[in-house]
Amino acid sequence: LTYAAGFNYYSSDNIFENNNLTSARGIYLQTYSADNNITNNHILSDTTYGIYMNNYATGNRIENNNITSYSYTIYLNSYCSGSQIINNSLYATNSYGMYWNDHCGNNLVYNNNITSGTNYGIRAYLSSGGNNFSNNNITSSSNTLRLESDSNDNYIYGNYIYSTSNLGVYVVTGTTSGNRFYNNVIRGGTTCFQDSSVNTNLVFTNNTCTAINGYGAYVATGTNTTLENNTIYSGTSNDNA
Repeated sequence: LTYAAGFNYYSSDNIFENNNLTSARGIYLQTYSADNNITNNHILSDTTYGIYMNNYATGNRIENNNITSYSYTIYLNSYCSGSQIINNSLYATNSYGMYWNDHCGNNLVYNNNITSGTNYGIRAYLSSGGNNFSNNNITSSSNTLRLESDSNDNYIYGNYIYSTSNLGVYVVTGTTSGNRFYNNVIRGGTTCFQDSSVNTNLVFTNNTCTAINGYGAYVATGTNTTLENNTIYSGTSNDNA
């Protein structure tokens, strides 16, 4: 399968703007592609990735794009950091909205509309930490925001997070530390917020959390956990927190 457009190794400071792309895959930023601007494009990928960044692709700006993909509208793989993903409309028909895999940290995800038809809205996996997810509207039928396998120090602020039939936010697997949730509106088709990792220094403050059929907020194993000034609703007999 080919991409509609590709940036080869060490490609930097390029502008890709105002294009209409239709392909099996959208745009590929290869190893060490840095500081490229991808703006105001319409991207339709009918097989997999809308945009795929791989192996130390850093500092790229993805802004004001409309991306529809069969799976993975934006995928960051292996030490991709420092990118800004701003004001995009992202729709994955059959898999993840966004996927961060393997130490993809310190990225900004701001003011996007992110929808997954059948899977996670955003998944940060395998030590993908230090990311800022702010002011996004994220909807899925599965775990809408999933932090997994030692993904630490993520900052989640001012988002609307809605799962139609599963967990709104799920922190799972391994040891996590320093994930912070402020001023979010979270709705879970089952549980609203669940941290099943061995966590330290979790902060969950000033959120509105609604569980349709599960716990409002559930922390399995926590040390130095702070849950304060939240409004938490549960639609079943489970305790709110």
